[in-house]
Amino acid sequence: MTKILKKTDIILIIALLVLAVGSIFIYVFGVGMTEGTYVVVLIDGRERYVLNMREYDGENFVIHSDRGGTNILAIRGDRVYMADGDCPDHVCVSEGAIRWTWQSITCLPNRVSVVLRGTGRGEWDLNAAAIAR
Repeated sequence: MTKILKKTDIILIIALLVLAVGSIFIYVFGVGMTEGTYVVVLIDGRERYVLNMREYDGENFVIHSDRGGTNILAIRGDRVYMADGDCPDHVCVSEGAIRWTWQSITCLPNRVSVVLRGTGRGEWDLNAAAIAR
């Protein structure tokens, strides 16, 4: 009679399960993520506005892009979202609210990006590297 599972097969299965559970834990509990403190608005890849989320809580901002497009950015508590945009596809509006420093909202037709950054320098460096690509 032959064994169906060998010792190495069982070790491989356990290692994959540990890796999967660890990945889910990191995704769900957000190890290393922090809430955003500042909203950074980039137009055509250039930083145009930096808004303190606490100072501008409850406000709407009209963003005019260099290409003539308009987006409306809303800050509500610890969340930021595009309330409206005159782009044809409205993908930026349907992205929903963002809260964490690694998140962003982008309107490709208007070339507008909104990125959250925290108080730490390292958080901004990570976001800047992601936008530069």
